[in-house]
Amino acid sequence: MSDLIVIFKDIEKKDLKLVGGKGLNLGLMTQAGFKIPEGFCVSTVAYDRYISKVIDNKLFKDLDSFKIEDTTLIKNISKDIRKLIESTILEEEIEGEILKALNAFKKDTSFAVRSSATAEDLKNASFAGQQDTYLNINGKEEVLNHVKKCFASLYSERAVIYRIKNNIKHSDVKMCVVVQRLINPVSSGIVFTADPVSNNHDILTIDAGYGLGEALVSGIITPDLYKVNKTNFKIIEKTLGKKEKKIISIDNGGTIEEEIPKDLRNTQVLRADQILDLTVIAKKIESFYHCPQDIEWCIDESDNIYITQSRAITSLYPKPYVHVNEGKRVYISFNHIQVMPKPIKPLGQSILKYLLPFGKDLNNLEVESPWACSIGGRLYLDYTYILNNFICRKIAPIALNKVDEKMASGIHEFINRRDNSLDKTEKVTNISLVKNVNYIFNECRKGKKSLEGDNVLKNVEDFIFRKISIIEDIVNNSDNKVGAVKKCTSVLMRDVFTNVVPFIVPALKAMSNLKDYGTLEEVNKIVKGLEGNITTEMGLKVGDLGDLVRIHPDLLKALEENPLDSGLKIINSYGDEVVIDAFNEFFDKFGPRGVGEIDITNDRYSEDPSAIISTVISNAKNFNHMEHRKRYNSLIEDAKKTCKEIVKNQKSHSDKRSAMKLIETFRRGMPLREHPKYTLIKCFWIFKKALLQEGEKLKNNNLIDSKYDIYYLSLDEIDDVIKNNKDYKYLISKRKEDYKYYETLTAPRVILSNGEIMKGNANKNKSDNALNGTPVSSGVVEGIARVILNPNEGQIKEGEILIAPFTDPGWTPLFVNSKGLVLEVGGLMTHGAVVAREYGIPAVVSVDDATKFIKTGDKIRVNGDEGTVEIIK
Repeated sequence: MSDLIVIFKDIEKKDLKLVGGKGLNLGLMTQAGFKIPEGFCVSTVAYDRYISKVIDNKLFKDLDSFKIEDTTLIKNISKDIRKLIESTILEEEIEGEILKALNAFKKDTSFAVRSSATAEDLKNASFAGQQDTYLNINGKEEVLNHVKKCFASLYSERAVIYRIKNNIKHSDVKMCVVVQRLINPVSSGIVFTADPVSNNHDILTIDAGYGLGEALVSGIITPDLYKVNKTNFKIIEKTLGKKEKKIISIDNGGTIEEEIPKDLRNTQVLRADQILDLTVIAKKIESFYHCPQDIEWCIDESDNIYITQSRAITSLYPKPYVHVNEGKRVYISFNHIQVMPKPIKPLGQSILKYLLPFGKDLNNLEVESPWACSIGGRLYLDYTYILNNFICRKIAPIALNKVDEKMASGIHEFINRRDNSLDKTEKVTNISLVKNVNYIFNECRKGKKSLEGDNVLKNVEDFIFRKISIIEDIVNNSDNKVGAVKKCTSVLMRDVFTNVVPFIVPALKAMSNLKDYGTLEEVNKIVKGLEGNITTEMGLKVGDLGDLVRIHPDLLKALEENPLDSGLKIINSYGDEVVIDAFNEFFDKFGPRGVGEIDITNDRYSEDPSAIISTVISNAKNFNHMEHRKRYNSLIEDAKKTCKEIVKNQKSHSDKRSAMKLIETFRRGMPLREHPKYTLIKCFWIFKKALLQEGEKLKNNNLIDSKYDIYYLSLDEIDDVIKNNKDYKYLISKRKEDYKYYETLTAPRVILSNGEIMKGNANKNKSDNALNGTPVSSGVVEGIARVILNPNEGQIKEGEILIAPFTDPGWTPLFVNSKGLVLEVGGLMTHGAVVAREYGIPAVVSVDDATKFIKTGDKIRVNGDEGTVEIIK
C-alpha cells in the first residue's frame, strides 16, 4: 500500500507523524503480540492532501488570532470549519486506497472509526477526548464519510480550546484516522495501571461496565470499580456501580442505549479471574511502555480480552526512582520547605545536593547528599531516616508544623496508618542523634549568650562579608572552577549554621515563651517591625527608589514606556548621579537575589531587573513620599511600646527580668532569620557567574549549543564534559522536554516510594464557607484582590491584597504596599510569613488553589488570626 494507508502490523516507532499517537500505540502493541482488533490508519499524508483544498480559507487565519476567553467566537468558527472540511470531496486516490484496505475484511464487518492526532496519546500529553470516535460503522460509503468527519474533528471546539490553552499552533497538529474492526463486547472499561486518585503506582484500578465502553466514557453509568495490588495480585477493593444502561451496536449501523435487566444492575461485571487476567495484561503493557498507562479494553462472548487503546497517564506525579528492600520510604518536598513548588533545573538541584549536609560523612562533605533526590523535577528529602528513629518519629510532625502545616499533616497521616512499615535499611541512630543534638544545643547556647551583647547584627554581617570574599577569591582564582564550586558549596551550610543560625534558634524559643507573659494580641504586635531583617530592608529600599523616581517625571515616563528589562540601562544613561548611585547601591547589595532564587539557574535581579523596575514604577505612581517608611516606623514604635507594657504588667521583679530578657533575645535574634539565605544566595551568584564562564567555553568548543545548556547538567556532568569532552547534547535536549512536562505537574508535599501522596487533613476544623489555610500574620483585613503569578509581570496598587502561588525574597518588593497576603504554599516560619509579620500585614498561607478561586478585582476578607479567606463579592 502507499503512504496514504498504513496497516497496524506495519507501523514502526518512527511513524508518529504519519499515524498519530493512537495509531502508533495500536500498531506497536499489535507487533508486541497484544490482542488488538485488526485495523489500519488513514495517514496524515492523506489528511494533508485532503485539507490542502481548504486550508487557505480565511476561517483558518481568523482562528489563529483567537484567545482562550473568546469562547463564543471559537464555538462559531469551529462549527464553520468542520462544516467546510466535511463538505470537501475525497481525492480518488485516497478513496481508492481506503477501499482497498477495507477489502481485507469480511463484508459484514463493523468498524470503529477513530481520530488519531499527532499530538495525542503521547507520554507527556494525552489530549484524551479532544477529537471524535464513531462506533459500529457499516458499509464502505459510511466508513469514507466518517473518515472525513474525523478529519474535521481536529477543529472541534474542545480540541481548538485545548490547543489554545496549551500554546499549541493549530497548524502544528495533523490528523490520522484509525479504522478498526469493532468488537461487540459483553463488557468493557478502562484500566489505570496506577491509582489516579492516590497516585499509588502499586495499585491498579479497573472501571467496568456492560456493553460498549462509550457508556462509561459518556458518563451515563457508574461503573464497577476494582482495585488490585500489582505486587502480589490481590484484589483489595470491589465497589459495585449503578449500571442501569448499556450501549450496544444495532444491525443497521450506529449504537443505542439499552436498559440493563434489574437482576444484573447490582451484580459484578467481571469475575475474579477476569480481573486478574486484565491485571496481567495491563502490567505487561505498562512494562512495554515503561510508564503507567490508561488502557481501554473489552471482553467478547468467548472471554477474549481485547485492548482497544493505551496511553500514558499524564496527570500522575512520578514516583521516586529508588530501590526498596521492604516497607516504604517517605519523601518530603524541599521545594515546599523553601516555598518554591516549581521545578528546579538539574544544575540547581545539584548545587543544593552538594549544599545540604544531611546523611554525609563529616569527613567527606564534598559529595551530594544521599538524602536528597529528584522527583518530578523537584528536590525531595528522604525522611525515612528520621522516621525510622523512634524519638524523631514522635517529634517530626511537630517540627514540620512550623514550616508547612500540610506537610506535617501528611507525615502524621502516614505515621497513624496501619500499613506504615518503613524500609529499615538505614536510620538515624540514637548515638548520632544525641551527638547532633548536643552539637546544636551547644552552638545555640553560645548564640544565646552572644545575643546579650549589642553587636550581634554587625558581627553577623561581618561574617557574611568575610565568607563571601573568601569564596569569591577561591572560585575566581581557581583553574578548576567546577571543583572550586563543589568545595565551597559543600562547607557553606556548615559555616552558615555555625555563625548565624545559633542566634535565630534562641529567638524562636523566646517567641514561643513570650506567650506566658503577654496576651496573644500583645505578642502579635511585638513580632512586627523588627529592625535589621535583610529582606525587609530590601523591600524598604525599593520603596526609597520609588520615592526617588517620583521626583523625576521624565525618568518615570521613560521607564513606563520601555521594556522593564531595559530599566537599568535607562537609569544609567539618565545622567543624574544621585539616581544612578542609589540604583547601583541597591543592585550591588541585592542584585544576586531574584524570583525562585534557590534555583541557581533562575535569573537574578542583576540579570533581569524587571521585578524591581516594575515595583519602583508602581511605588512612584501610587504612593506618597516616605509612606512605606512611615508605616514601618509606626510598627517599630508600636512594638517597642508594647514591649514596655508587657514588662510593666508583670507582677514580680523576677518575671519582669524574664520578660525583658525574652523580648531582647527575640528582637535581637529574629531579624537575622533571613541572613542565612541571603548569604547562600550571594554565594550562588559567585558560583553562577563562574559556571557560565565554563559554559561559554564549552559552547565555543561545540560541546554544548548554548552556555545556558549547563543548567540541564549536574556539577559532576559539567566536570565530565570539561575533562573528557563527553557528549551530553541528547540528554540536555531530553531534560529540557522533561522540564516543560514537570512544569505542568502539581508537586505533593509528602510522597511515598510507591508514589502514593500523603495529603493529610490540616484544615479539617476550619470554615466550610471560606478558603482555608494556615494563619501566619495576625489581623483581619478587607480589600481588593490582586492575583500575581510572576512578580515581573504585576504591580500592587493602594488597598490591594496580594494573592500569589508562593513568595520567596524575590517577591519582597511587592509586600511593602500590600494590604494583606494570601499564598498557596508556606508555613509559620517561611519567608512570606516572616516578612508579612514584619510589615504588619495580615497573612494566610497554604491556601490550596488560591490563585484559581480568587480573581483580580474580587473583594475579599483575609483573617490572619483564624487562617481563612472569604470572597465577599
